[in-house]
Amino acid sequence: MKRIISQALPWLVAIFVISLALWVAKPVYGLGFIKFQGNNTVNATAKWITLCGLLFFFFIIWIIKTIPNLQQELSTQVDLVGLRRIVIISASSILICVAAFNIFADSWDLYGLDFWESRVLPSRSVKLDFYSRLAEPPEMVIVGTSAAFRIAPAYIQEKLGIRAFNWAINGGKAPEIRILLEYLAQQHPGEYPEVLLMQVSEQSAEAGYHQLPFSLLPFLNPLTLIQEGGLRLSEAINLSQLSDSLYVFRYTLSPSTRPLANFYCLEDGFSDRIIKRFSETAVLEQTEKIANCSSASEVYGKDIEEIIAFAEEQNSSIVFYISPFLPEFYDKYMKNDPDYRHCHQEIKEYFTELALQHDNVFFEDYTLLDSIDGLDGEEGFYDAGHLTPQNSERLIDALSDTIRQAYEIAETRRNAAMEGGK
Repeated sequence: MKRIISQALPWLVAIFVISLALWVAKPVYGLGFIKFQGNNTVNATAKWITLCGLLFFFFIIWIIKTIPNLQQELSTQVDLVGLRRIVIISASSILICVAAFNIFADSWDLYGLDFWESRVLPSRSVKLDFYSRLAEPPEMVIVGTSAAFRIAPAYIQEKLGIRAFNWAINGGKAPEIRILLEYLAQQHPGEYPEVLLMQVSEQSAEAGYHQLPFSLLPFLNPLTLIQEGGLRLSEAINLSQLSDSLYVFRYTLSPSTRPLANFYCLEDGFSDRIIKRFSETAVLEQTEKIANCSSASEVYGKDIEEIIAFAEEQNSSIVFYISPFLPEFYDKYMKNDPDYRHCHQEIKEYFTELALQHDNVFFEDYTLLDSIDGLDGEEGFYDAGHLTPQNSERLIDALSDTIRQAYEIAETRRNAAMEGGK
């Protein structure tokens, strides 16, 4: 039995390393050849099953070629039990090593570790850190997706005289933004901003707390916290994350060769990413992301209601807005798409109704570029929906009257609350 194991183990390790390299090669060298569709969990499971299948297939071939008298070699039940034990221990050891390496590398910014740079944009943890170190609390906070990254607080200060902080996060969803605002209300009492400028879209209604910083996890309800914890643990053995962890490890050894997350952020939250040069590919890369939604009140309802409730409690105002799209993209892929038209109309009607119901809630639809007198092409866009700093300034110009009105209402409410408390 020991002779069989001693002969088989080196081959099994070699086969595992070679098979794993086929997937690892994709992001590092561009040589990957297998792609599974579906979410990360399905993708990881499929890859593990395939990899184990490959190992088993080569192991059987090795046994047939190397040990013709297999029955005689494994004639006792003790030997079979020992073999199963070795297989289980080996498989468990591999999974533990993969999980430990993924957690240490934290290439997806899931575990709150900062030993190496992240493979994804670390906007959540970076901006949370900058916000906690602000000398003065901002009078306005910008939230939303990466489409709002380039709204410059410095320009808002210059244009409107309002201190602002940009807390937009890549892939920011309404539930996650609600957690951020709950954090502000509880951890920074008396410093809640007068105005919340929130970019909304057909995609930002989706639920999810992916990459929510560890320090904000306690703000989740217990059931959601358990689900999120389980998800992050399952991602620890995700081969896709292992691939990215090895990518991070490679470029950590030679950081001058290539940036990892392509992200920088100023202390006021203004952030950017190095997006590839404006091109037809960059314009069309979002064509599969057109949303398909049901009733906006059902999708947005609970989270938006709580966000408005925070504003009511803190005597603040909210300005919701839809960011412009590149006209070429909008005309070709969105204007005549029935799913998008339905979803957009649902979102527009929902937020318009909210603005009518609350005197401290406002909504502006800037889907069409002409509504902000914006710049077309690469002067105004990085791709189909990410504005350049120039168009972001024009967006603030268009919003300036609404922001002023929202700020004045918040100030009036706070002054009345102070007088009533005397």
